Amino acid sequence: ISACLVGSEMCIRDRFWRVAAETTRSTSMIYFVIIGALLITFFMASTGVATTLTGYLLNTGLPPLSILFLIAVVFVLLGSVMDSMTIMMITASTMAGVVTGLGYDPVWWGIVMVMLVELGVVTPPFGLNLFVMKSVAPDTKLSDVYRGVMPFVLADIIKISLLILFPALTLWLPSLGQ
Repeated sequence: ISACLVGSEMCIRDRFWRVAAETTRSTSMIYFVIIGALLITFFMASTGVATTLTGYLLNTGLPPLSILFLIAVVFVLLGSVMDSMTIMMITASTMAGVVTGLGYDPVWWGIVMVMLVELGVVTPPFGLNLFVMKSVAPDTKLSDVYRGVMPFVLADIIKISLLILFPALTLWLPSLGQ
């Protein structure tokens, strides 16, 4: 990069190459996440882990609603330590088999799964988006961020609980197009 400083401003060419390098770095990280998730999904499918897990969950003898709430808790916990795209790529195929095996609609599950994962990324104490919020406002204490997000977490828990208890709420709008 050439030294193209005029006063304290960098020239447009230097800015362009800096942005291009940052974009390339971010894009390559996203591709590594996608490749890793695809490899994990492939190995789970080829070793039979996905089928075994699906069979185990379906044969526990628990009512379908109980299994769904257990899966919901797992998704929220995963959301607090991983980003949402990775969670969905790793778990979507296995959980779709479990949910359809329980007799639920896959479209309904897709909507609920996205909501669960997004709830996980804002749930204290480890929700990744909480730390993003903290970095945007560095003078704010993390405890203030936790307190500020709790009404939204509670509202999301109520909303997701209603959507799990009454799947017709989720499927009403898509059914209008049929």
